[in-house]
Amino acid sequence: MKTINIENLYTNSFGDQYFQEINHTAFDNVGATATFNKVFNDVLNQENRLFIIVGSDSGLLIPYLQKYHADQGRHYIIIEKPELISHIDKTFERNEDLIDLEPEDLNFGDLPERYSDYIAHGRYTLLRSLAVIDSKNDVYRHLWDQILDKYNIFSASESGYAINNVFIDSQLNNLAANSLPVAKVENALAGKTAIIMGGGPSLDKSINWIKANQHKLVIFAAARIANRLKKEQIQPDFFVTVDPHDVSYDNSKSMLQFGDTAVLVHSNNANNKLVAEWSGIHAYLGLMYPWVDDHHPQPENLGIVGPTVTNTMTSVAAFLGAEQVLFSGVDFCYGENGQSYESESVESKTGKYLGQATNRVETYSGRIAETTPSFANARQGMEEFVAYSLKTFRSRFYTLSEDTALMKNVEYRNPNDIELPNADKDAALMQIKENLTFDLKPYKTHLKNAKRYCQEMRDLCRTVIKEAKQGKKLAKRLFKDLAETDKLTQQIVSLQKNLNDEMGPHAEFIFNYSIKAYKDFMNPSVGKDDMTRDQIKDSFIHYFSGLVDSADPLKQSIEGAITRLNHRLKEAEGTKHFDKLVEQWHELHEEGRPLVWLKMNGLSLDRLDSAQREAIEALLETYQEELKATETKLSRQLKSKGESITNLFERIRRYFVENRPYDLEALVNYIAEREDEQAKDLCHLGAGFIYELRDMPDDALNEFVQIKDEKLLMEGLKRVVNITLDKKDYQTALNALEVLTHYSDEFFIAYADILAATGDGPGAAEIYVHYLNRNEEDVATWIKLVKLLIHLGLTEDAMQAIQNIKKIDPDNIVADELMNLATQPKS
Repeated sequence: MKTINIENLYTNSFGDQYFQEINHTAFDNVGATATFNKVFNDVLNQENRLFIIVGSDSGLLIPYLQKYHADQGRHYIIIEKPELISHIDKTFERNEDLIDLEPEDLNFGDLPERYSDYIAHGRYTLLRSLAVIDSKNDVYRHLWDQILDKYNIFSASESGYAINNVFIDSQLNNLAANSLPVAKVENALAGKTAIIMGGGPSLDKSINWIKANQHKLVIFAAARIANRLKKEQIQPDFFVTVDPHDVSYDNSKSMLQFGDTAVLVHSNNANNKLVAEWSGIHAYLGLMYPWVDDHHPQPENLGIVGPTVTNTMTSVAAFLGAEQVLFSGVDFCYGENGQSYESESVESKTGKYLGQATNRVETYSGRIAETTPSFANARQGMEEFVAYSLKTFRSRFYTLSEDTALMKNVEYRNPNDIELPNADKDAALMQIKENLTFDLKPYKTHLKNAKRYCQEMRDLCRTVIKEAKQGKKLAKRLFKDLAETDKLTQQIVSLQKNLNDEMGPHAEFIFNYSIKAYKDFMNPSVGKDDMTRDQIKDSFIHYFSGLVDSADPLKQSIEGAITRLNHRLKEAEGTKHFDKLVEQWHELHEEGRPLVWLKMNGLSLDRLDSAQREAIEALLETYQEELKATETKLSRQLKSKGESITNLFERIRRYFVENRPYDLEALVNYIAEREDEQAKDLCHLGAGFIYELRDMPDDALNEFVQIKDEKLLMEGLKRVVNITLDKKDYQTALNALEVLTHYSDEFFIAYADILAATGDGPGAAEIYVHYLNRNEEDVATWIKLVKLLIHLGLTEDAMQAIQNIKKIDPDNIVADELMNLATQPKS
């Protein structure tokens, strides 16, 4: 592992001390403070935010942040190499309440607990230090790649918590279906070989082997590949589904055709419509209810192991006792040709490069493959589960493809080398189905108990809302009349205590139902020990408001669950409430539910009267049309992704930055299949990048100047400037910059820099002044102008410019140094 030499500390003319190995010449022209202001002022101008910064720029970021960006609830984590941490600890006085200094092996999983006020509300940002931005040091380039991968995985895993109520609402709506826990069949597959069939591209390579050996393989399939299994004449034994969102139905509805033969294992909060329309045997994962207390014991069960359905399938297979667990289509990365899903999937038929593949991972074949933060997070979760499973369930794990992401404790095996059990799986599966068979009587008891428990929670929410509203009224009166302040404070504190006592073990659940409701209450800028009266008052108001804003929608969700439970109770009474049932099925968009109802009550269409039969047939006709529909919300989303020029542009630019000419060429060839003008411009940009990476500057220039689209032209012209400066073709660089100044003022600075460097000092000064008339606060450019004016002998103009710097930043040390330089006698 490369380290930084911290022996050679360089001091520039502004008194900044730094390591040239890290920062090279970054602070030579205008000093560290002016440079930092230019880069960080705007991005750090956000209150109540946690900034995670990779690199400290030789430690100079520490005093800069403490002097200029230390208020408004901001906090910093600076990630550094161990040798720099040692240097910083010896050299700088660090405010530990403001800045945490962390090593490169920082565990992002610890952040939610350490910085809950920031993480819970998504108030965090990853930033690059100048050393990373300049990208001239391999150590920091590698450190950034390493931290970015971790951050993307962390961010992907945290994103779900901000919408916690979606999962709770779905679980409440699924209460009727959450009646038989998968724990009823624990160890039922002892000695068997299970295969986890995901939707990754490697599925295509092992599908024939699976088909030939399906009688000995217990097949766990992601619902999304149901049509592929039907086409291949493979009979799945288990489908697993976990996603509560609407697009999950579009993605998974094809599994419903296997209702008579397969077992569905669903998370307690899986998509309600999908679970409701499943007509076969099923079992749930996780807790029956989203809340827990001692008075209502819940069945023991296997928890939901995420974050993806393949992780969940694997946990179910191991929990059921499978001796061997095989992976097919469980890739966690993109294939060599840019595909992320098996060939028959909606995604593959829509196009390539659909996801934001910002991470990279090594495969079993040694290929470095692209992957998304979600896939990377899932791979990490799979490694953790496999490690746990080896100790707990004693299962062995194998992947059937070398094109999948490397996983610890998962061995690659050619399918033909897999040793399968002698006995078929039929007896074990028959026993599982027998243990999970639907029984109407206990089902009705379950519905009544669930309804009763929901009514208790609804009543608790009503009490909480009523008392929190009263508390809010009291808090608004606080400090208006100082004579009653003590009395009001006692009433508020007493009310808070009563609320906490009434909520008891459900307090955290009610608080967390709508975590966003507490954004103002959980304010990191307000210290607990030094709060003003207004802050104390606001804190109480925000507390009670947050409680109302969380408990009220929770109450409504519970009331919706009670309505559904009443509907399911009516379903269990045959045709007694037929008209109401049909009305509710339409309202809930559960057009396939009559199949479940018929089976539940031992009915058939022949036993219904003509009016009833006609109503059911109409519902089922709509249901069949929905199953056959290919133009769905999911397909529209995917098509939009596939056609997004923005996504393709970002990928092209990333390949260029990462020096990946072969991937870039494949991407450009893919885009070239489109015929629109933007695609043509994107191809010119990509081709220019390829020529640059292959050291063919003239060919690159030829591609860049053919771009017509404004955004892409800007990117191309920036490359023209770089190439022509390397060739010392200053006039062409100036011509390109002149065009760029029409899009952004920042290019005036580079234009002036070139004029100054080529001997046109007066012209450069004129351009700097023109820019500063429009951007008066830019200290770094004022410093450049002052140095140029001194060089030109324009002392009075230089002194006036220095005064402008002092107005903007009275404590600017560089301004004092420049004043000394401007006023010293000429030799």
